[in-house]
Amino acid sequence: MYNTLNYLIIYTVTVFVAGFVWSSNTINSSTPNLDTINSDAIEQSVHQDRIRMVLAPTGNTVRYLVREQLAGFDFPNDAVGETNEISGAIVFNTEGEVIQEESKFVANIIGLKSDRDRRDGFIQRNTLESERFPTVELVPIQTRNLSFPLPTDGSAIFDIIGNLSIKDVTQPTSWRVNARFVDGVMTGTARTEFTFDEFGLEKPRVGSVLSVADAIRLEFDFTMNIESLASQ
Repeated sequence: MYNTLNYLIIYTVTVFVAGFVWSSNTINSSTPNLDTINSDAIEQSVHQDRIRMVLAPTGNTVRYLVREQLAGFDFPNDAVGETNEISGAIVFNTEGEVIQEESKFVANIIGLKSDRDRRDGFIQRNTLESERFPTVELVPIQTRNLSFPLPTDGSAIFDIIGNLSIKDVTQPTSWRVNARFVDGVMTGTARTEFTFDEFGLEKPRVGSVLSVADAIRLEFDFTMNIESLASQ
């Protein structure tokens, strides 16, 4: 009788201990690791996507248009000069706001050409002083009336507000953009207007030109690839 009682006590204690150990292991294995969860959440928040619209290798042209009156002509016409040496991109965060430090467009104006060599020579030497200032830069600051997420197809009209730098002068400018979205590509034209005086530019003066208007119109024909980027 005594041996039987001892056996029952030992058996009961053994079963209790074994059950306690099994329960502890089960709880530990099924309970999430809070450190892992917090790390994953931080990783996801840091690596949210940004959107970059970057100029394609081809399909981009910047031109100026200035109304002038030439000798021997009854009506004024537009002097037009162009360059296709342009690079750059505009980058948006997840809220559709422009990331200024990653957004810039640069045009090489040394290659700017019109239909008259004498006009081009004066503009390069005097108006733009391209040997000292070989590029014109636009830094986008914000957009207006551009839906976000960006359209996947169709057309859109919106504005880009940006700082335009010509020579050693920087001024805010507003560009009206007419764009079309197709298969991850945005094409279109952006336009703005300002005066010679706003940027301290000298008007062209050559023998055949009787007068030059105050306003300069800029047009930017673009082809941009739309890319998704991981945030830094």
